Amino acid sequence: MSYHIFISYPRIADERGHVSDVRGHLERELKTKTGDENLVVFQDRSHLEGGDRWSEKLENELQIAHAFLLLLSPLWLASKWCRKELQVYASASRAKETERPIIPLLWDETEPTDARTEEQAEILAMIKARQVVRWDVLRHQNSSYAGYYTAISELARVIKRKLQAK
Repeated sequence: MSYHIFISYPRIADERGHVSDVRGHLERELKTKTGDENLVVFQDRSHLEGGDRWSEKLENELQIAHAFLLLLSPLWLASKWCRKELQVYASASRAKETERPIIPLLWDETEPTDARTEEQAEILAMIKARQVVRWDVLRHQNSSYAGYYTAISELARVIKRKLQAK
C-alpha cells in the first residue's frame, strides 16, 4: 500500500511556489523515512491536468488520502473550498469508521477573531484542538534557508508517526 497525503491550501499561498517547494521536499523526505517510493503528497497544481474534472479528482483524492495536511492561515479559514476539503475528508473518515490524521501546518497566525462565521469558528476550534506544526517563520523561505531541511525532516517525522499509528 502506498501512502497518500493531501495538502489543503488557498491558491494564493503558492503564488511564488512556496507550497510547491514544501510539497516536493516533503514528498522526497517522506519517501526516505517510510521506504514507500510510491508515496504521493497530493497538491492540485502538480497533480491536476488540463481536461481533468477537478472537483471529482479532488474528492477522489480526499477519499483515498491517509492524512490531511492543511496550511492554516486566515485565508485558508475564509476559503469555502479549503473548508469543504476538510469536511469531505472528515466525512470519508467517518464513513470508513477510521480516524485519519488531520495535521495543521501553521502557515500564518490564525486567531479566533479571524473566523467570520460560526462555521469558521467551529472549524478553527476543531483545528486548534490539534497540535499545530509551526511553519509561519519558514513560509517565505526557500530551501537555501538555514534550518529549512531540518524543518522538512521534522514535519515528515510527525506525518510518518501519524500514518503508522493508524
